[in-house]
Amino acid sequence: MQEFVDLLDGERAQLVNLNFWAHWIGETCGNHADDSFMLKDSRSDWSGSRLLAHLVDRLDERAAHRPLNLRSLHTLVSYKSELLRHLPKDSVQKLGG
Repeated sequence: MQEFVDLLDGERAQLVNLNFWAHWIGETCGNHADDSFMLKDSRSDWSGSRLLAHLVDRLDERAAHRPLNLRSLHTLVSYKSELLRHLPKDSVQKLGG
């Protein structure tokens, strides 16, 4: 998993990762005929609140996917910092706040 996460360097790779996550958890709407939607900068098309909750919920230190979830969470907050202003208390606690 860490090798994959290491490949997420660069803005384009991080954007693809976020677009995939947003689609996977149903934050984006619509069906896609192929994966080309992941290459578009569609951050303004989805809020990120659902993805934030999904990722924070999966910060278990024993989880094999933790490095990917942490990297995705970092990228999401970097791109959509306004999400931090409206965090539910249970999410703040999970983040160590």
